[in-house]
This record gives sequence, C-alpha cells and structure tokens, in this order.
Amino acid sequence: MNVIWITSDSFRRDHLGAYGNKKIQTPSLDTLAAKSVQFQRHYAAGFPTMPTRADHFTGRWTMSFMGWSPLPSNVTTLAEILSQKGLHTAAVVDTPFYLRDGMNYDRGFKSFFMNIGQEGSGAKKLKAGWHESQDTRAAWRFESDYNAPQTFTKAMRWLENHYKEDFFLYIDTWDPHEPWDAPAYYTEIYCPDYDGEIIEPVYGYWPDVPGYKKKGLKKRMQLIVVRSPWWTPGWVIFCDGLKTWALWTIQLSSSLRTTASTSVNTAGSSGRWFMKLGRMENTLRWMTGISRLMAEYGPIRLFTKRL
Repeated sequence: MNVIWITSDSFRRDHLGAYGNKKIQTPSLDTLAAKSVQFQRHYAAGFPTMPTRADHFTGRWTMSFMGWSPLPSNVTTLAEILSQKGLHTAAVVDTPFYLRDGMNYDRGFKSFFMNIGQEGSGAKKLKAGWHESQDTRAAWRFESDYNAPQTFTKAMRWLENHYKEDFFLYIDTWDPHEPWDAPAYYTEIYCPDYDGEIIEPVYGYWPDVPGYKKKGLKKRMQLIVVRSPWWTPGWVIFCDGLKTWALWTIQLSSSLRTTASTSVNTAGSSGRWFMKLGRMENTLRWMTGISRLMAEYGPIRLFTKRL
C-alpha cells in the first residue's frame, strides 16, 4: 500500500470544522475528514518541532532518550524500513531543521527535497551576517511564493511522475507556525483592521527574559495574547486552501491505482495555554497531553469513522 503522510506544524485540531470549529473555513480538510477514519484521541508524545518528527520517524517516545538532537545512528526510521522493502521513499519539506548541524532527518529517503525560506529561531536571532531564508523571503511577491505552496507544488509534481510506483511520500510544511505572516487578505477575514504588523513571540518564561519590562516585551506579549486568535485563523485558511489541489491529485492517483493511502497529521501546538502559563512553550504537563488532528483515507474502509 502506498502512503502519503502530510505534516502541518502547529495546525490545531480545534481550528478545523471537522473537529467542531464553526467559524474558521477549512473545506479541504473537512472534505478529507468526511471520507476518512477520523481520530479523536490522538495525542502528542512531545511538543517541540523536531522531537515530534523523531517520534513520527521512529515510532518511539524519543523524549525518553533524546532531545532536540540528531537522529541517533542506532535508531531505525520508518523511511529506512520501507526503502529496504523496495518502496521509493520521498520527502518534500520546508521545516528548516532537517539537515543542518548533522540532524540527519533525511535518513532513509531515496528522494529528499528541501524548500528554503522558513526562518528558524537561529536565523531570527542573527544581528549581523546573513541566512539564505532572508534572500528567499525578500523575493516573495505572490501567494504562490510562500513556503507551503512551494512544498505542496513540488510534492504533487513528484506524485505525478511516480504514482505508478510503490512509494512512501512524506510532505512537511512548517506553516501555520508563528509568526503567522500569511498574506494579509487571509488575516483580514478575521481582523478587518489588520495593519500588517508581525510580532515575533518570545520563547521561554516571559518574566525571566532579559528586558521583559524595560524593552516593552511585556506589552508585546500581551498584544500577541490578544491578537493571536485573529492571526492564526488566517494561516489555517491559507494552508487548508493549498490542500485542495493536493488532495485532488492524491485522489486521482488513488483512482488510477487503488492502493494509495493518505494520512494527515500535525506536530506541535499553537500555544493554546500560553495565556495562562506566561510562556510560549508549554510545560511537560501540556506537552504530552495535546490532542492533535489525524485523519486517514484509503481503500480499506473501517467500520467506525471515529477512533
């Protein structure tokens, strides 16, 4: 059976119509969910970006033996197993932490495509020098230039070329991760007076950050608490719309070869509790209890639609 696994970072399940949200428009994922086995009790084993992906790739609770670190050489990944079984393993990603500093998260993929443009915390902290993502983002002019559209476009082009093969295709876009800088017309749906300002969140426990009071960080973080309910839905609609074409291509390949299966999963969470905790990063208590979106679609129909 062929598998297409889609990961969208910080895509909160309570922002989707399929999981009860009545305000945010997510027709693509809602349509997929209606045709899928929809999971109701799928919980995150870890919160941060790469440790969550380590869980995905290894099938293990990696926080018990590693942190945000390269994949250990003695750990076997799903891509390695499937590659050894003869499948064409491919990944198209834009989450910016897969390769640098020896992370090795491309291990096991016969084809690996990295889209640049996402700015991890290291790039954002640069006070001097340069980072390739800055050149990429400076050239953006249209919606199609953003990372998520580029990632889905490349993935669907790969699928058009390889749909007759036995394959495992992994698609990972970091959006709708903060800083929630979707094209303004998406944000304006929920915030009509949006002025285009992008406010970067402060990671860690806010009162302990140097300059929290003197540099206006307190006011800035309070503004994020107030505005994030407006910014995030815009990103969600943007990312959901991208999946319309992707899901159509996936379903077409499924009809041509009825062994295709799709899986949609999310990693991380968009700081649901940060208003109460005074921090952007959740405590371990919340990290292991985040309920995430998961829906699986394929030729095997189960008796239940909700698990």
